[in-house]
Formats: sequence, C-alpha cells, structure tokens
Amino acid sequence: PMAKLGEADERWIVEDRQDGTNVRGWHWSEKDLLPWSQDKLGELFENVSVDASAHGCESLTLRGVASCTGEAYLNTRKGKRIPGYELDVKVSYEAIVKGNKVTGKLHCPYLADENADDDAELKALPDGSGDDDEVARTATNKAGIPVAQKLFAQFVKDFADGGPFADGAVAPKKAPSSAPSADAAKSAASKPPPEPARKGRTVKMTEKFYCRPNDIYNTFFDEGRVQTFTQSRAELTREVGATCRMFDGQVEAVNEEIVENKLIRQRWRFVNWEDGCWSDLRIELSEPDGPGNTVMRLTQTGIPEEDRYGNNVVDVVEQGWNERYWKRMRQIMGFGA
Repeated sequence: PMAKLGEADERWIVEDRQDGTNVRGWHWSEKDLLPWSQDKLGELFENVSVDASAHGCESLTLRGVASCTGEAYLNTRKGKRIPGYELDVKVSYEAIVKGNKVTGKLHCPYLADENADDDAELKALPDGSGDDDEVARTATNKAGIPVAQKLFAQFVKDFADGGPFADGAVAPKKAPSSAPSADAAKSAASKPPPEPARKGRTVKMTEKFYCRPNDIYNTFFDEGRVQTFTQSRAELTREVGATCRMFDGQVEAVNEEIVENKLIRQRWRFVNWEDGCWSDLRIELSEPDGPGNTVMRLTQTGIPEEDRYGNNVVDVVEQGWNERYWKRMRQIMGFGA
C-alpha cells in the first residue's frame, strides 16, 4: 500500500535526533591528494624500461607523467580513512625503431577508486603518423601496457593505504600558494548557498521511459506530480538560482542550469549532510530511438560517504532514485515498465 502524505520512505527522511548535541564532535575532514598523486605517479613512471624487442622496437621507455588531472582526496570520519580519486593520466613514452626515435603518450582516461580492483584501461597515442610511430604504438600497447598496469596498481594500493598519511609516509609538499587568503576564505564561506562539493562519490544511471522528454522534464517541476509519486510535500521552481525542496524539506536542490526538455543541472543535498556539503546533479533527456522512447541519463557527483550521523549516503541516494522516483514514475505516471 502507498504511504499517506507526510509518510515518505524513511530512508529519504531524516528526523531530528535527541542525541544531536554530540553529533558534531564526529568531524569529517578532507585532504586534497591531487598534488601527492601527481608526484607519486611521476616517481613510479620515471624512466621505466620496457622489453619490446619482440615487437620491433630496439628500446621502449616510459619517460614519466605528461599530465595528471582530475581529483584525488582522502576523507576521514571517526578515524576511518575513505580514499577517493578520479584521474585522467597521460604517460610519455619514447621508442627507438630502426634507429629512429619516436614518442607518444600512454593514455589512462579514467583511473578511479570505483575501479580499484580492475586493471587500468590504457591506450597508446603516438605523436606522429609514420610507419615507425605505428610500430611503437603497437609495441607500447602489447608490451608497455602490462608494465604500466602494474605501476598503476601500485599507486592504487599506496592510495588505499592512506597515501602520504600512511604509517611512516611523508606528508605531501604544499602546492605553490594558490590557496586563498584567510579573508578571502572567510568571505567565500559567508555567501549562501555554499558551493557544491567537488569531491566525493559518483552515481550514474540510465533509464528508459515510454513518453516524451517534456513529460519527464515537466514531472520534475510539477509539484502535484512529485507530491503524488513521492507521497510527501514539495516546493518546486524552474527559476535558475532558486531552491527546490522535496520530501517534506529533507532534500534541497538549487537550479544551476535548465534547458527545457533537455537538461536539468542542480546543486543537490540532504539536509542531514554536513553543513556546506552539496552534490552536483545532472539529468539529460533525449530520444535516440525516436519519439516516445525517452532516455534519461543521470550523473550525480560529490556525494559524501556518510551523513553527519555516520550513516551511509551513496546507497540511500541510489535507492531513493530507483524506488522513490523511477519506479513510482513508471507505476503512477504511466511512463512504462
């Protein structure tokens, strides 16, 4: 049976707690480990020789990290370390083919904690387009990738152990001061609403509905519809910069970018997350298979591991979308099975 208005799923409703006075003593701390990651990968890949003689190369060397972008961090909650990273890494390689030196990059487009148990996906990208470049590319794919995967696996292990904060390790060097001044930080902190969290877990979903994109788009902003399938109060608006509230005010979302029937981008949070902690929600709508077959792609980044009470957040977010939105929209709004 469906719940009555105001009796929404308790997984998405957070009530005040009598023990809340001590909750804030369990502080969430976050350390930026991107500089350390860049240094660590640079050390691992510095002048690594690879035997590629069986593939037409007189020599093959991984010369070092050409670029490392993305995010890497270490969260600590109640003494528990929670590492996270999403990196795009390019490693320079140099090969000698028939006496000629050729160069290129070994590209790892997505090195992430969610894939920590898998071998890194890599692809050689030659700098040139000649025959020697092709020989070196093939040799790097066949002989260089297995070596690089072992080095990336070592990085993943070191990161999971705490990176620069592992026992006996040295703290990372400070980046040459791009940090804001104390006055600037204080000023930024006083501007409501706070900026969304740039680091944290990611949820990605792709759902198909038997309706038009405007049906899904309008459903997200129609208070009557949302209150019907969530069985809780909602305050909704399409205005950019304005705040929407769902599930009796327990979920807040600030509209960042709205493209009618195509895109919804919001800062999104549960009110029981740490103060100032927001995720970044992106919902894209399309009809790749023709009218009446809408594909919705959801990407939500910056989700914290735990709320301020120490409860897991990612599972609650995923279950909430699946059970309280997609399933109900299909059943109640008639958008398909």
